[in-house]
Amino acid sequence: SDVCSSDLWCYNENDSVNGPRYGKLYNWYAVADLRGLCPKGWHVPSTSEWTVLLGNLGGDDVAGIAMKEASGWEPYEGRSGNGNNESGFSGLPGGGRFYNGLYNNIGKVGFWWSSSEDGTYSEDGIYDGWFLYLAQGTGGAYRNFISKAYGLSVRCLMD
Repeated sequence: SDVCSSDLWCYNENDSVNGPRYGKLYNWYAVADLRGLCPKGWHVPSTSEWTVLLGNLGGDDVAGIAMKEASGWEPYEGRSGNGNNESGFSGLPGGGRFYNGLYNNIGKVGFWWSSSEDGTYSEDGIYDGWFLYLAQGTGGAYRNFISKAYGLSVRCLMD
C-alpha cells in the first residue's frame, strides 16, 4: 500500500511492507523540525558526532564492517555485502528517495541523516544536509552532503 506523510517521510518504494525491516525515509526538514523527530533525551547526531563514532571504530575505511548488520546486504561482485555488527549499530541497506520521488539502492546502501547543514546549494536550489552512508561493496563508512529534499534513514543518539 502507498504510504507517505506530507513529504516528510515515506517507506522505501512507497510500500509499508518495507517499514518493519528498514524503517522510514525522512527528508532533512523532518530532522530539523522543532517538534523533534527523536524521543525526549535523544537527538539526530551531527556530522562531528558521526566522525567520533567512525574514529572509535577504526576510521572511515573500516568502520562500515562493524556498523553493518551481519545479514540483509546484497552481495557485490561475488563478495558478501554484510558486516559483522560488532558496534551494535545494526545498519541495514534501506536505500533512499530522490527529491523527485524516485527510490534507489534498497538492499545495497544505507543512508542516515545528520543534523548538520552544508553551506552549499544543491541542484534544487536549497542548502544541503550532511549524511553518513554504508554500501554493500565496501567496509567503509562515509560522510557526504545532499539536497535536504532527499529521503534518508535517521538514527537517534542519546543526549
